[in-house]
Amino acid sequence: MVLRKLFRREKTMKVSDGVYFIQGQDEFIPDSHTYVLGEPGSGDATIIDVGLMGKAAYKLSSI
Repeated sequence: MVLRKLFRREKTMKVSDGVYFIQGQDEFIPDSHTYVLGEPGSGDATIIDVGLMGKAAYKLSSI
């Protein structure tokens, strides 16, 4: 259920099959986007956040 909500968000964009993109911006990195690997119905996903350590709480809270 949580993954399905994530994939329906307006900022979530499908890049390829099983690869999704969430736009983000940290204090010093204007393009600190997050990538989610997985399918909405699988119940399993991998989150890759390329931003600064300790600055991703706002992205994770949106999930």
